[in-house]
Amino acid sequence: EPAPYGAQYFYAKQTNRWQNNYTDLIRFLQALGQADSHQIPESLPLRMNLENWTRHLAVHDLLGNEETSLVTGDRGDYALYAGTIDPRFMLIPYDLDGAVGVLGGEKSPLLRAASNAALGQALQHPEIAAMYWRQLQELADSVFEPAQFAKTVDALTGDYLPASELARIKSFAAKRRAFVLSKIPRDLSVTVRLAKRGSVYFSESPKLDLTGAVDATRTIEVRV
Repeated sequence: EPAPYGAQYFYAKQTNRWQNNYTDLIRFLQALGQADSHQIPESLPLRMNLENWTRHLAVHDLLGNEETSLVTGDRGDYALYAGTIDPRFMLIPYDLDGAVGVLGGEKSPLLRAASNAALGQALQHPEIAAMYWRQLQELADSVFEPAQFAKTVDALTGDYLPASELARIKSFAAKRRAFVLSKIPRDLSVTVRLAKRGSVYFSESPKLDLTGAVDATRTIEVRV
């Protein structure tokens, strides 16, 4: 039934409205709802541009976007696009008046989008999570590198903004970038809850519990 999807403030179409057909959207949402930390449905990469979604989230996290949106765990202020040649759904920027420090956000948490139940399940999958962390690192080293970011701001704004506002934007972006980089898990560490005999760990059980951390930008699986 397309009516609930086409209602205002839900998934109202901006193009092809005359086609009252939401089959592609419904199938995309069904596939997204089946993703979790253990598996990605085979249909999900065919219906969702995962590189686009993780990069979108990474860009907004680096911008410190505080506008109510899917990025901040809210339900609104985003757009979706699915093409004819490439039918995978893409996440489109929408309503950016809360970015680069306008509403704060220098130390806002990362991955707030994960508070959305379906999206949060997908972001827990190691392959998708690694995409997100990798996008953060790549963007921080390129587009958001302070000198490069400053050139972009100058090129886009010209003399439209006063020097004080340009300085504020650049300063915020640099501080936000530093905060984001500090939150990317990098080190390999292992915690073993076992007793030692001399310098050797030992166990009288065939089961072993290990906890630890790895470089989130490059790791999908850890084998022992």
